Amino acid sequence: MSVSISHACNLNCYHCYFDGQHKDTPEMKKAYFDTLYKIKGHQLDKILLTDNGEPFIYYNEIILYLMSLSIDDTKQVEITTNLTLLDEEKIKTLQKISDKTNIKYTFIVSLDGISKKTFEATRIGASWEKVTQNLKYLTKYFKYDDIK
Repeated sequence: MSVSISHACNLNCYHCYFDGQHKDTPEMKKAYFDTLYKIKGHQLDKILLTDNGEPFIYYNEIILYLMSLSIDDTKQVEITTNLTLLDEEKIKTLQKISDKTNIKYTFIVSLDGISKKTFEATRIGASWEKVTQNLKYLTKYFKYDDIK
């Protein structure tokens, strides 16, 4: 089950088709989380929080949702993220929730460019250093095969 109805994002990437419209209305945010909670209990193989925005812009709400999941809901959660809103403590929290619920988390990291200059020119508002440090934290707290 792929849930990508939110397009709230903290960056303004030059290639983004939302053209600077990175905010959800209260109704859109409500629909996003209502949908997430409605798919609980259906024994899904995977829930995908995909790339129409940055899921961690709603970090506190996402954490509450992830904590509410059980194996009766899904076996895996796949999260597409730009990694700019996370830090070591937040990544450790995600890993602890994954362990506690016994649900595997995988991460698809949005990276454009293999150098600081290219990355920051594409992902406007992002810090190359922060993203690469968070990649190190992901590999520290999650198995390598959980990160794509």
